[in-house]
Amino acid sequence: MTNDPHCAARGVHIEWDDQQAGRVKGIGIVPKFASTPGGIFRSSVGVGHDNQRVYGDGLGLTQDELAQLARERVI
Repeated sequence: MTNDPHCAARGVHIEWDDQQAGRVKGIGIVPKFASTPGGIFRSSVGVGHDNQRVYGDGLGLTQDELAQLARERVI
């Protein structure tokens, strides 16, 4: 598949920057639609990367509460 001209023309295999692994290759968004083709907004992230968004913004915990949970190794 990686050498198939049809897959290459459709852009099936893509590259992106991963925060932990560097530059990686993989399969992009399938299927692709003309008006909404989709895209990769990020790859893998470290443990706890979204703690503020989930616990703070989503659940309303304060910075102090998040810091306490981090000190206690809960998050």
